[in-house]
Amino acid sequence: MPTAVITGKGQITIPIEIRNLLCLGKGDKIDFRIMKKRKIAFTPVTCRTSDVFGILSEKLNYGHRMEKLS
Repeated sequence: MPTAVITGKGQITIPIEIRNLLCLGKGDKIDFRIMKKRKIAFTPVTCRTSDVFGILSEKLNYGHRMEKLS
């Protein structure tokens, strides 16, 4: 299990294995959630274009023809 050390400023470096798994990079944001029994979970907040590309295409209806405006 990857571990991290807290600096004197209260900062940690997220281990590379975790950053790669979650596709985290410089400037990305994460949300922290407090769990039971002194545990936390964190979730990436930043979305990349490749993460959301095409999610609307299934919801758009391309079956209707546009009438030519003249």
